[in-house]
Amino acid sequence: MWGRWCCTLILLSLLAQCIEVDSLSNRDRLRYRDRVAKMFYHSYNGYMNNAFPMDELASVSCTGKNTWSNNALTLIDSLDTLLVMNNRTEFARAVTWVGDNLHFDLDLNVSVFETNIRMLGGLLSAHSLILDLGIHVPNYNNQLLTLSQDLGNRLIKAFDTPTGIPYGTINLRHGVPPGEIDVTCTASTGTFALEFGLLSLMTGDPRYAYVAKKAVYAVWERKSGINLLGNHINISSGEWLYKESGIGSAMDSFFEYLLKAAIMFNDDDYFKIFLQSYVSIEKYQRIGSVYIDVNMDDGTPVMINFNNLQMFWPVLHGDIDAAAAVGRSMYMIWSQQGFPPERMNLLNGRALERFKGYPLRPELIESLYYLSRAQPYTTQWHDFGVKIFHDLHDRCRTSCGFAGIKDVETMEKDDRMESFFLAETLKYLYLLFDSSGSHWSDRASYLFNTEGHLLPIKWSVGNRVSDFYSKHICPMTKSIFEHPFLHDNTVADFKRCKAHLQQQQKKEEIVKKEEVVKEAPKEEEAATPTDEVTEEQFAIADEVTEDQVPMGDNITEDQVLMMDGVTEEQVVIGEQVTEDQVLMIDEVTEEPIAIDEATQGQASTEDRATTRESAA
Repeated sequence: MWGRWCCTLILLSLLAQCIEVDSLSNRDRLRYRDRVAKMFYHSYNGYMNNAFPMDELASVSCTGKNTWSNNALTLIDSLDTLLVMNNRTEFARAVTWVGDNLHFDLDLNVSVFETNIRMLGGLLSAHSLILDLGIHVPNYNNQLLTLSQDLGNRLIKAFDTPTGIPYGTINLRHGVPPGEIDVTCTASTGTFALEFGLLSLMTGDPRYAYVAKKAVYAVWERKSGINLLGNHINISSGEWLYKESGIGSAMDSFFEYLLKAAIMFNDDDYFKIFLQSYVSIEKYQRIGSVYIDVNMDDGTPVMINFNNLQMFWPVLHGDIDAAAAVGRSMYMIWSQQGFPPERMNLLNGRALERFKGYPLRPELIESLYYLSRAQPYTTQWHDFGVKIFHDLHDRCRTSCGFAGIKDVETMEKDDRMESFFLAETLKYLYLLFDSSGSHWSDRASYLFNTEGHLLPIKWSVGNRVSDFYSKHICPMTKSIFEHPFLHDNTVADFKRCKAHLQQQQKKEEIVKKEEVVKEAPKEEEAATPTDEVTEEQFAIADEVTEDQVPMGDNITEDQVLMMDGVTEEQVVIGEQVTEDQVLMIDEVTEEPIAIDEATQGQASTEDRATTRESAA
């Protein structure tokens, strides 16, 4: 049975490599870029006219709804997208409104994960970009940073657990809600390193970075013998509730943040954990150019299903040929289904019941953007983007915005436009077509959090980014950051990466065979840990050894990489970019409305309901 599954999945992978596309000229790319900008303003204005200051637009009924925060979430999620599209005027108006009106003293239960990546990430991104680009915001006195620290102080209460693994829900005013469940998914344990780490750097308070890193260690020390993690864990006992291991929902951003935090903060510990995870995922979960869920203990297949959130994985690939193959496979699913459902059986190509929707997710577009940066002379990624643009425009557009798809088989619209549609989906689609060489194409300067918010790397590590890459000669990603100093050595470096991965897998197989015939070790002999990774297996820095990676409760604040002496005066990010250096979009006709006009007739944030069901 398993052999037949393998053959089917490999055939799917081979078919994906045969996709034919037409070449897109540079002029056409810019034309599509500007059409994406019009899509953004249609959505943004629709939200501001019909939903602001509620969280999201109900895009079929053209009304507003509160979902995650009761705090103008779509506006917060849109701030840095306004800058990507070179609209500093509307950005300044939005920042002024946020500084004057936003507050978090609400008797409201919120998802710790979603509030972190959307709200805290959006605020920190906007504040960083104001400083980085020298943007003039009238009467701006670090209000966004003040709001960020206030929110961080409320979210950090979720980490007060026996293991250091955070609760999934927090009440913004009162802390952990009474009776809150003590189970959370893996992604919700490890997707704080960027936002909490940056907040520590900006405020000089190490607590945020400390709890974020401690949570990652607490999960990683409970990995299996083959370096895989389960997808739901008990935050009190540290026991795995579900042992299915994959790269999709409930797990995806845990791995994303390991690599991005390693780069953001020049952190060897995060990088080493990522590298071990990467090797095991590629060995046990990948079949051809698709991925499946397996048992974390022995790697046996559990579910032969596609998961929409898997589409981000090419972003983390260092082997560009492999990443391209995965990207083509993901696109084939989109093109065959019309839209990728949340989950799909890979063997019969049918969407699973209860998972037939497409809520305007960005993951495939994100991967196409990174692949286009890693392979600038390969036109297929832009051509795929054209298909995606037309699908979104023709099937999801409403009179006031864009709607998710409730069922990809019937194409029935859902009455909701998630905030990430403006934060991520349209941002990545815009950047995919932006071949103008604009400021945002400087990948050595920025990375994105998992909500698509731009975070300046220069703020965190300065020139130490090059030190990180010179130390780790085998980085697992060219598609995230293709730094100038890597250009001459990139091809050789990644061939070495692939060779090391293959060598590691062969060594593991040999060790397993030898263990079968060996006698059990004597009691007085110290057995070699099965999960120990040697320097030769990964070709990482000589000074980083397993015992230098603190685990669980043993971590101290001194072990968290910090810049304690940072003051607000020192928060200067690179050279300022002047207004005339930013490419403007003259063709865009749908201008954003002013916030003061949109607020007429709308209820204030204090008048809205302040309770909702706890996020599981």
